[in-house]
Amino acid sequence: MDEGWANALTDDLVKHIIPDSDPLKRTIMNYLRLAGRENDLPMMIPSNFLSGSAYRNAAYNRSAVAYHLLRDYLGDDLFKTVMQTYVERWNGKHPIPYDFFFTVNEVVQDDLAWFWDPWFFQRGHPDLGIEEVSADAVTIEKVGLLPIPVQVTLRFDDESEEIISKPMSIWKEGDRQFTFPLSSDKKLQQISLGSPHIPDVDTTNNEYTVP
Repeated sequence: MDEGWANALTDDLVKHIIPDSDPLKRTIMNYLRLAGRENDLPMMIPSNFLSGSAYRNAAYNRSAVAYHLLRDYLGDDLFKTVMQTYVERWNGKHPIPYDFFFTVNEVVQDDLAWFWDPWFFQRGHPDLGIEEVSADAVTIEKVGLLPIPVQVTLRFDDESEEIISKPMSIWKEGDRQFTFPLSSDKKLQQISLGSPHIPDVDTTNNEYTVP
């Protein structure tokens, strides 16, 4: 609850001080070193039961990535309101994670259990892949358990690009696939899935070159 925020929120400060840096990319890379492995344990396990890389991953890396994803989903203004509300309510007290979850749900007026449960309570890793490409559509598969945003870059023969972005909430109903149409009249050459700012354990299924 504390180190994850200390990691995630100071990424903004580092970016402000060193504009050419990419602290979010670094945070995600640190998490991906253990994501989906034996020491990548649910963050709800009390920290006194963890040690070494398992503690570092749960306390700093996975939690920071989860907060970055939450902020990306809510947007800066709503995320700021959430954090201010939480701090005002629990200043000088001893909150537990549920107090944070419930505060967020109340402020955003939505049940984010689809996010809290996999990221904080379950073992699992983030992994998307290009499942199928046809003449008029692309299907993205949610291979891993953890919900993450979808970003697809379409590259055409005239060297132009089109980016398709969807929030991580497209997986909230438990769907394992997301299909979007190919509507451009241009000749498609390549499809790339993902971004340095979206965690993905296996990127071998993130590229497709049109025959």
